[in-house]
Amino acid sequence: MSETSVLKFRGETFVDSRSESETTSALGVTGGGARLSCSLGTSTAVQLAIWYKEGHEQPVYTWDSRGRSPEHARHWAAPLLGGRAHFSPPAALVLTNLRGEDNGVYRCRIDFHKSPTRNTRVNLTVIIPPHRVEIQDDLKRPIQGKTRAYREGDPVKLYCIPHGGDPPASVSWWRGGALLSKSSFLEILADRSSLSEPLTCQATNNNLTVPLSAAVHMDLILKPLSVRIQGPKRSFSANKSTEIMCQTVGARPKPSVSWWKGSTRLKSTRESTSIDGNVTTSILSFTPQLEDAGKYLSCKAIQTNLQEPGLEDGWKLEIHHVPIVNLFLGSSLNAAGIIEGTDVYFECNIKANPWVYKIQWFHEGELLQSSPQEGVIISNQSLVLQSLKKSRSGIYTCLATNEEGEGRSNKLLLDVKFRPYCRKGQQVVYNIARNEEAKISCELLANPQESVRFMWKFNNSELLSTVLPTSKIVAYNTGNNMITRNDAFVPGYSYATSVASYTPKNSSDYGTLMCIGTNSVGTQFMPCVFHIVPAGKPDPLSNCTVNNQTTDVLQINCVEGFDGGLPQRFIVQVYNTQNNFLMKNATFDTPQFDFTHLPSDAYFNIDVYAYNKKGMSEVFTMQTHTLKEPEKRTSKFILIYFADCLK
Repeated sequence: MSETSVLKFRGETFVDSRSESETTSALGVTGGGARLSCSLGTSTAVQLAIWYKEGHEQPVYTWDSRGRSPEHARHWAAPLLGGRAHFSPPAALVLTNLRGEDNGVYRCRIDFHKSPTRNTRVNLTVIIPPHRVEIQDDLKRPIQGKTRAYREGDPVKLYCIPHGGDPPASVSWWRGGALLSKSSFLEILADRSSLSEPLTCQATNNNLTVPLSAAVHMDLILKPLSVRIQGPKRSFSANKSTEIMCQTVGARPKPSVSWWKGSTRLKSTRESTSIDGNVTTSILSFTPQLEDAGKYLSCKAIQTNLQEPGLEDGWKLEIHHVPIVNLFLGSSLNAAGIIEGTDVYFECNIKANPWVYKIQWFHEGELLQSSPQEGVIISNQSLVLQSLKKSRSGIYTCLATNEEGEGRSNKLLLDVKFRPYCRKGQQVVYNIARNEEAKISCELLANPQESVRFMWKFNNSELLSTVLPTSKIVAYNTGNNMITRNDAFVPGYSYATSVASYTPKNSSDYGTLMCIGTNSVGTQFMPCVFHIVPAGKPDPLSNCTVNNQTTDVLQINCVEGFDGGLPQRFIVQVYNTQNNFLMKNATFDTPQFDFTHLPSDAYFNIDVYAYNKKGMSEVFTMQTHTLKEPEKRTSKFILIYFADCLK
């Protein structure tokens, strides 16, 4: 139907004849903008545009280009729009910073140069979004940032309450990009996925603005997912400090991590936790002992807020160590009754992990080599000594070696008992004068030496053999005298000594004395033999000759006589025959005599004799002299020279 109305604007009267108006709609939100477009039909030459709002008699906005170009058109806006409205070609009213009171029906009238006036009804809806969203727990208490702590599997009830908004806002719950609920009430079960992303409540009443939202993080009490001792299950070296790492994953809050050796808690630990709190690392400083072998080493993680046993990881300890070595004599042997000529064997008892790859045997610190021909047989942990000799006495050890190092056994003394035998290096020749008492010393090595008994026998050239009476024998032990290896023996044994008093009366008393010892092992095989020979003053020297004779040097050699059975020396005395003055008096070890710095052309009487501890020999006397000095011919030569010249 046609409709006619009279409009007045700024003192002018307008007759509005139009057909039925077109109706459109526009949508906006408070604080945002809206475009109220007018229908132009086929015409574009707009001359005048006027906008009205229902409930207001006067226009709310005009755009007038009559009598001027569109660029210089006149604009006017009612106070209710303030500076929030402007014209947008070809014919639209743009409102900004919308308010709730901007809501309503607007009518747009467009006048053209030649076309009929057109009217458009625009229904503007201004939406007021909610201004706040609040998340509440099941007791309708507001939650700020994080929920209370839930155990895994507990039901979680949350409410999303929007405040404000027209029309009322619709509510939805989200986790990440997943929609959980389209209701303001959310009920879920607490699980680990709740930690990955927060729960977000969205409230909106339009699709023009971003929904208003609030987020809350779940706080959960979680047991550990895993406990692992890092690295392979390895062996350890005894008494060597090491560090072991254990990682616990998935516990919330940080679990209690402990280390155990059997039922004993270990305390030398330190901990660290990852930034996200998901991984807790515990490091144990541990010095294993040999006795820890076979004990269970474990790392335990317990969530103390839960009544659950927790998790653990561990293994039985394998302890590597330096060999522990103990040396024993064979079980059937009596250590106090080892006798020369018998066989003995040793056992090297070894405890080692890993097992040894080398076993060595030592005697008095020197390495033993297996030598069956010498009676030494080595077979791994056993040492056999066949047909024992005295030289096998001493300290024995065994040494075992594995990857951890060397282990040396205890020192084991092999005490070989043997019959007496003569000590080397004794004096065996005694020069004794008739009716002279001599002390003949016999030293015997024996084990044991405390029980040594002595017997002395005498043999002479007439094959007479007599036993010396005990009244002539004194026997005693010298104590722990050291015996050297020159005795084919080892240090540590003592020797026994017997001293026999012997006085030869006649020639038949000269011969050999034999010393024979007996101990608990037996009687010595070979006696100690001492030769008793006559002793007296030495015989005189003879055949003394001058070998070298100069103006001041004499060298004389003599032939020595019998020494009387004792060591002898020689005395030489040189007398000047002119005045019988003793010029030289010297002692020599041999009968070769050298004299220097003697006067020239001088004659001497020389007395030579030998002596030993029994006395002096008869004197041998000889006469000799030194040579004259050469004549001095210097003056005679000068006279002959001058005589020749005068001729």
